[in-house]
Amino acid sequence: MRPLKLRMEGFGAFRGETEVDFEGVELVALTGPTGSGKSTIIDGITFALFGSVARYDDARAVAPVINQLAPEARVSLDFEVSGERYTAVRVVRRTASGATTKEARLELGETVLAGQAREMSPAVEALLGLDFDRFTKTVVLPQGRFAQFLHDKASDRQELLRHLLELGVYSRMGEEARKRASEARVRLDELERQLEAEVPTEEQVAGLAASAEEAKTAQAELASVMGDVSTISDEFDAARLEVERFTALLGAAAAATVPEAVREFAGRMQSAGEAFAEAEAEYSRTRTGLDEARRQADEGPNAEACRSLLADHELLAKLDKELERLRAEEAQAEQGRSEAQHADELLGDELRVVSDALERVKAVKGAAVLIAQLEVGAPCPVCRQPVVDLPDHDVDTELERALANHARVRENKHGSEATLKEANDAAIEAKTRREANEAQRAGPAARLSGAPNEVMLVADIERALKLAKARALAESAERQALSCWDEARGILNELKNEEQTAFKDYWRARDGLATLTPPEPKGALLQDWEILAMWAEGKTINLAEAKTSAETRQRDSGNRHSEAVERARAHCTPYFEPSEDFDRYAVEMARAVERAEADHARAVKERQDRAVLEKRVKDLRVMATVAAELGRLLRADGFERWLMAEVVASLVESANERLLELSGGQYSFVADGTSFDIRDHHNADEVRGAKTLSGGETFLASLALALALSDSQAEMAPEGSPGLDSLFLDEGFGTLDPDALDVVAAAIEELGAAGRMVCIVTHIREVADRMPVRFEVSKGPVSSSVERLEA
Repeated sequence: MRPLKLRMEGFGAFRGETEVDFEGVELVALTGPTGSGKSTIIDGITFALFGSVARYDDARAVAPVINQLAPEARVSLDFEVSGERYTAVRVVRRTASGATTKEARLELGETVLAGQAREMSPAVEALLGLDFDRFTKTVVLPQGRFAQFLHDKASDRQELLRHLLELGVYSRMGEEARKRASEARVRLDELERQLEAEVPTEEQVAGLAASAEEAKTAQAELASVMGDVSTISDEFDAARLEVERFTALLGAAAAATVPEAVREFAGRMQSAGEAFAEAEAEYSRTRTGLDEARRQADEGPNAEACRSLLADHELLAKLDKELERLRAEEAQAEQGRSEAQHADELLGDELRVVSDALERVKAVKGAAVLIAQLEVGAPCPVCRQPVVDLPDHDVDTELERALANHARVRENKHGSEATLKEANDAAIEAKTRREANEAQRAGPAARLSGAPNEVMLVADIERALKLAKARALAESAERQALSCWDEARGILNELKNEEQTAFKDYWRARDGLATLTPPEPKGALLQDWEILAMWAEGKTINLAEAKTSAETRQRDSGNRHSEAVERARAHCTPYFEPSEDFDRYAVEMARAVERAEADHARAVKERQDRAVLEKRVKDLRVMATVAAELGRLLRADGFERWLMAEVVASLVESANERLLELSGGQYSFVADGTSFDIRDHHNADEVRGAKTLSGGETFLASLALALALSDSQAEMAPEGSPGLDSLFLDEGFGTLDPDALDVVAAAIEELGAAGRMVCIVTHIREVADRMPVRFEVSKGPVSSSVERLEA
């Protein structure tokens, strides 16, 4: 497994979106101050894959991964396994009681391999061949767990090696071998019982082969005879067909005589043709006359138009006479309107006079209340002039008289207005009648402009009637001629149809002789019949001679056919009873050959099957023995124990090469089963427990084991197992002295050159600077950040 690209947001120290690009990297260092988030990058890899962080005591805890200032944490890892690129994504959201996984998926390109949190870990374990615990012991060595493989119990270390190197395959092989041995023994019992059945002897097989060959020989001879029969049958059929053909032709030639009805029909056809020609000529003449009569009528006067103009003359005369009367009535009505208007104006003047008088009297009546206040010589209360005389008139009588006079004049004025309205209406009506008359005159006057007078119109009408009568007579003559022509044509068409029917008899007679190439018809029924009859009479003698020759050939081929059929029956008799159906002989003989060959083939197959069965029994016995022995050898307490010892020996040998180099030749491993102790070569090769090593010494021993384990997995794992193509180290460099640190750095550089990606986490600048690629992790006020630097 090789990581390619890690993306984090809201994860641990990385609140903002952060990307770490491992593509193309073989040797890299994660460096930065303490607490900046270096180890968080390794946590992101393990969390994306397994949903757990190794540094937490509880592998199920997910809430601590969320940044304190973020509502959720998002981690995405692109990684490569066996050349395929995968993506693991996990999103954790904070809740009231802690946190929950909102999203989790494992993808291969566009294919989703796992879409829920509970599906992710099993899918990743199946893909990598490692669970979380083994992954953090072999690929990612986080803080606090770097030396776990060194200090593990022997049983846990043995189980890791068994799983990592797929040693369990040998247990499964042993189980499968024992199962196959058992199945083979059951199958052997069954096959051995089948060997007890009898099979044909070699002599019986040879006899069946000879019988099959004899049947095939008889079949070939029958085929030859049947070929002769078929050829003779063809000759017989050809001769028979010739006899039938010449017989038919003789009959057709004898029937090719001119029917009497054809001669009678020819006379009727000629008469009908002449009558049709005469009717057609008469019809053509009447059509010419009709065309001329129609032309003259179309070019002559139009009686209806002339009658319409005469009516306009009469209407115009009537309207002129009426117009004089209407004009007089209009003048009289206008005079009456003028007089009524004058009288109404006079009454209007009179009404204004009496109205003024009435107003004056009413004013006096209003001032009458002041009379009692007047005194001669005293000033008037209104005008302030001295009063000379006191008024002595009767105001009430004057007012009554003024009111009566005003009412009389007003009533007269109302009557005058009604009279004036009537006079106005009469004048308007008179004018309207006069204008209507003038408007009615405009139409006939316009139509009569330039038109003939009444006398000329009467003459045109008489001429138009004469032309119409002539056209009617011409149309009648044309219709009668057309009727005669249709009748003559109908008679002629009926005779032509009858001629077609008669021609059918001719064609039937001619078609009966078509193979002899009769003369071509000319299209005249009687003539064609006479030519055909004369020609057929000349062919009769030759046809009779040809028929006699064909009958002779037919008799000869019939005799030869009977002889050939008898020969064919003789070939069939040994194998089946031949019937009258000669066409079945070949089928029945083929079946006889098929039966003989099948009998022989069955016998041969039975002997072959016996040989195969005997070989299978022999092979199965060998396989059962081998499988039983293999199952015994591959028992867990046998081969696997030996193989585990070999694996541990190989692992220790490889780890010792690393540890001796890293420790300057002081330390090497001593294995007791799968338990590891340390041999101190600087102290008389003393053997002591691994837990007695110092922190730096523990780091060197753990590093040597991790590298050896990775090399062993690549060399010893079964083909197709995912390789441990990467190694992450997150601990221990600070415990090394300068010399050891230099040796470790050189060893790590060597690993990077070998094609394995190695990532170390360190804050020691001397180690980080020796790496070709560094990821500088910086701690900001809100979020950490990562910068890629290359040497």
